[in-house]
Amino acid sequence: MEGITAFENLTDAKDFLLNAVEQVVVGTDTYLQTIENGGSEECLMKYNLTDVSKDTQYEYEFSFKDVDPYKIQFTTSRSEALVSIEIKGSNKLVKS
Repeated sequence: MEGITAFENLTDAKDFLLNAVEQVVVGTDTYLQTIENGGSEECLMKYNLTDVSKDTQYEYEFSFKDVDPYKIQFTTSRSEALVSIEIKGSNKLVKS
């Protein structure tokens, strides 16, 4: 899916995320990441992050309906990519 910047529908966007999120190594730090469907609601997602270096785990749930599509930011550096999202109205709607 190299070069894709938009998706035709929610299913395509979810499939991309489910397949693209993986382990990240930055210097001596390793981060294990997974993203999965969060339940019966079509738009609900669950994101898990483990900081191996600090032995710390984080779990977040969010709905695609709450993501502000105008505030999605992509940052790339060589073979790395970082995607930052914001919730509409900067509300704290992400469960942790």
